[in-house]
Amino acid sequence: MFILYIKDFSLGINTFSKPILFADDISVLIIAKNLEDLPMRFAPVLSYRSKCCVVKGLSLNVEKQT
Repeated sequence: MFILYIKDFSLGINTFSKPILFADDISVLIIAKNLEDLPMRFAPVLSYRSKCCVVKGLSLNVEKQT
């Protein structure tokens, strides 16, 4: 079932981010040359993924750290 939920996960991922998929867990690696660029690159990815999760009835664990 997890595959059905994540099959379109790469949509909304930009050139500065890379999804990392493992079993029933998804992480997104954001690449930036400095800390000032990080929020600008992360915001669109988080916004898109949040909307997709709402539509699919999933939740994001933004407090989880790897």
